[in-house]
Amino acid sequence: MNLHRKVCFKLYIIGIIVIIIITGCSNDYSYNSLKEESNKNVKQNGSEILINKKYDKPVTIGVVLGYSDSINPKTPKEVTPETATLIKLLKRDLNIEIKYKWIVSNDQYDAKFTAELEVGNLPDIVQVTKTQFQYLYEQGKLADLTNIYEKYCNETIKNITNYDNNIINTGMRGKKIYGLPNVQYSGQQLGQIYYRMDILQKAGIEKLPSTIKEFETVCDKLMKIDWDNDGIIGEPIIAASKDYENQLAGFVPFFMAYSTTTKGWYKNEKGVLEYGGINKELMKPLKKLNEWYTKGYIHSDFASFDSYTNMNNSNLIKGIINGDYPIVCGSWWVPNYPLNYNVNKTPQAKWVIGPILSEDGRLPEIFVPRYLIDTYTVVSKECDNPEAIFKIMNYTANYESKIYNPSYQKNMTEEEKIEYNSYVQNWLPWEVYMPTSIIDNYNAINTIIDKGLNEVPNDYIQSNTEFWKAWNSYNEYIKNPSNAISWGMYFSRIAPNGGVANMKYLFENAYINYDEVYTCTNTMIKKEKSLKKYQNYIFNKIIMGEVPIEFFDEYIYEWNIRGGNNIKDELNTWYQQLNKDVGV
Repeated sequence: MNLHRKVCFKLYIIGIIVIIIITGCSNDYSYNSLKEESNKNVKQNGSEILINKKYDKPVTIGVVLGYSDSINPKTPKEVTPETATLIKLLKRDLNIEIKYKWIVSNDQYDAKFTAELEVGNLPDIVQVTKTQFQYLYEQGKLADLTNIYEKYCNETIKNITNYDNNIINTGMRGKKIYGLPNVQYSGQQLGQIYYRMDILQKAGIEKLPSTIKEFETVCDKLMKIDWDNDGIIGEPIIAASKDYENQLAGFVPFFMAYSTTTKGWYKNEKGVLEYGGINKELMKPLKKLNEWYTKGYIHSDFASFDSYTNMNNSNLIKGIINGDYPIVCGSWWVPNYPLNYNVNKTPQAKWVIGPILSEDGRLPEIFVPRYLIDTYTVVSKECDNPEAIFKIMNYTANYESKIYNPSYQKNMTEEEKIEYNSYVQNWLPWEVYMPTSIIDNYNAINTIIDKGLNEVPNDYIQSNTEFWKAWNSYNEYIKNPSNAISWGMYFSRIAPNGGVANMKYLFENAYINYDEVYTCTNTMIKKEKSLKKYQNYIFNKIIMGEVPIEFFDEYIYEWNIRGGNNIKDELNTWYQQLNKDVGV
């Protein structure tokens, strides 16, 4: 991929940030420019009153849900999305009754939701992809949330939907808000490599690799020994799934190693947006992955393995837990699932994170979205109480941030105790995640640790939903380092050599190229899903050697004529207009 000179690139990024601040998604309007600083405190107090006020009469909100069963095997069957404590509290304290119109497993959700949309069935509140968001907007199905947002946006809602004062613009069309972005920290898209150091040491490996060549040496040594003592030499060593972009058992770190990406739209030297997934530089990592597949590093059936399903249904997850793979690629959170279950089953397992791979040992160029938004929370135009979404999100965030507070836990109900380790909050059909939480918590807790404090000073407490969970796990880990569950939370979120720490270092020190696109065009609505399916099919075929690497040129041609060229033209027209509106 064509690269800018570092200094020029940083200057250009500053310019684009200014563009986004000024224009937002509507190209000519910034929602936040309407706010007057002098009225901020008055508005905040008014928002708190409104957002916490109980309805005089019951308000029913229809929702739908795709979910996985609790990963805690001790969760009683009677604990369901409909019976969760939070659902009951919303009824008791706000007079909001959540009605589930239908519930299906995650793997069935897309098909079910698509079918319901085709016949015009849209729930009151729902999370949608950016493509679905654009489609529903064009169909006139979404509620205008602009005035409601202005009235109800307290500090909690802002930290969820608009932490940098700009991201809410991506949920605007024209001059109005139609979607609440569910945002993540941009660095969360980056991948890392986890190694079982106790197994590597059996092969005489003491130093972790930093280059592709060194990584191959490590793998070759492992392939020559019976590292799991099952009497077999040459078994697969890299956990891999059918989705090479997956944040668990994907190939993201290997694409990163060659300064490539398989998705997103990035500027070339002429300022034209190009799709990362058709860049010919991808031939290098694809060819290398094919070599590793041929050598047996990767399971011959990886293209049928799914890591999205839970441990009870995924052979891949079961394999990781059972210790079938000494190398696992994934995001910062992987120690918290499923590596913690492997440690629980195999106490001698010593997982560590290796250096970011590259061809020469230096940090590679990394590709991340400027705004990492997977979904938007939207409200149906037919909803009688669209403001309820803000009440629900605010109440949920406050509840989830306190249930892990040690002082609150002393008086927990029996039901809450059961839900505590069952990840019941993952069943909610709305988001209350604060994008900066993992970084804020890492910084705050490590500062407390460095000061040698045993308790959290009030001014260090973070209001996000994970702070107390992370702090509690740190204390449990210090008391009992052999507690695998506490280790998973600590190593993923707090440890100086852990998941968040390594992600933060890479994001702050590597040369960044940003995916500039946060919109959706007409052709993207019609063709993007099928294009991605075609890309996945071809990439896995190349990795498995079923088509030669030279087929990549044919793949580019096919991708373009199947709609890729049209998308490129539409996005560049949008991007040029974005620049033109501010005179760049």
